[in-house]
Amino acid sequence: MPLRNLTILLMTALVSLLCYAEAGRNRYASILSESIDKISSYYVEPVEARKLFEGGMNGMLTDLDPYSGYIRPEDFSEFQVDIQQEFGGIGVEVGLENERLTVLSPVPGTPAYEAGLRSGDTILAIDGQDTEGFSLEDAVGLMRGPRGSTVLVKVRHKGIEEPKEYPIVRERIRIESVRGERRSEDSQWIFQIEDDSRIGYIRLTGFGEHTTEDFKRSLNEMQGEIEGLIIDLRGNAGGLLTSAVEICDMFIDGGEVIVSTRGRDPTEERVVVAEEPPLVDPDLPVVVLVDPLSASASEILAACLQDYGRATIVGERSWGKGTVQNVIEIEGGRSAIRLTTQTYWRPSGKNIHRHVDATDEDEWGVKPLAENEVKLTSEEREKVYRFRRLRETSGRVDGEEMTEEQIELEDYVDPQLQRAIDTLKKEMPPRITDRPMGVEIDKFARR
Repeated sequence: MPLRNLTILLMTALVSLLCYAEAGRNRYASILSESIDKISSYYVEPVEARKLFEGGMNGMLTDLDPYSGYIRPEDFSEFQVDIQQEFGGIGVEVGLENERLTVLSPVPGTPAYEAGLRSGDTILAIDGQDTEGFSLEDAVGLMRGPRGSTVLVKVRHKGIEEPKEYPIVRERIRIESVRGERRSEDSQWIFQIEDDSRIGYIRLTGFGEHTTEDFKRSLNEMQGEIEGLIIDLRGNAGGLLTSAVEICDMFIDGGEVIVSTRGRDPTEERVVVAEEPPLVDPDLPVVVLVDPLSASASEILAACLQDYGRATIVGERSWGKGTVQNVIEIEGGRSAIRLTTQTYWRPSGKNIHRHVDATDEDEWGVKPLAENEVKLTSEEREKVYRFRRLRETSGRVDGEEMTEEQIELEDYVDPQLQRAIDTLKKEMPPRITDRPMGVEIDKFARR
């Protein structure tokens, strides 16, 4: 057969195969479209086509695995805020106290802080709307807005009955994913344990675009002042893989494997390695706190430091989310698909992901050794959360009466944090004040 004829036959066969595959996809797409049309026409009550479309998207994606899903247009902007860690707003953390919207802490340097809002202020109204019965989502929706626009906030300061209104101009606000052990009275983070300033403490609430630089800044603030470090990942559900990788890079040698990812084809493995010499002194003892809500990027950081013996894990076994989700924008960037495309693997080659049928004996997540495991009941976990929230709000002003919660938690000891402190102290030199009599000081020189 002439080469020309053979080429034509091969091209025809290829086009036929492509058309067949495309026809299969189009067949299901047409059935889905037909179903939406039938439901819209015959359902007992009128129903919007958009609602049916979103229901179909959710069903199609959530049926794949728990982490794939459809992000609606109204949720996509909030999703981007979580990753970019920036939004237009006034700069306050708010919560519900006695069923009223309350300022937990204004962020230093933000419009709210400069205007005079302080921890404990009750927000009575936003742009003339009474906040009684407001959810946190309602309040956030009203206080956020375009940079340069003004929002009118009516508050009652603690100990002052007469309310006051503040017109506040919105600015670019950075979400704080890197937090200290407590705040000072002027709302600045303090990155050292109150009872032992030799121990540094950094809490990561997520991994976003600014987490790495903020983490590095907090380390530099403590440079030369600490002899041990606690990284608290409790409740951290993850975020950007790149941020977790960059923080791992600060602790291990260049060229060491941080994490590997595998896609549909297990032979196509991508290995991520450290690129820089360690930023943190290799002799500095480190403890990482995890709990059952530590997931994804948190587990990558904890697993990496555990596998290289660079940190001791304390707390409870982590969640076990070892899958990678790519965010694929659709509808011209108005909404998106969150689709699982890869799995994470530890430097040791062990699995991170906890499958549906996994048992406690299987390899998944990040687990402390038995002597460093501190399990909490749901009631104890709630108390730790409230204690941590109280420590992270602005310090109490002199002469100000203590709240009921402050009185209740004044002498509370976080059992997991205390175990982390005790673990570090075993590796740190004793304080000079604790030296046995007759022992030379240079034997306890700082490393």
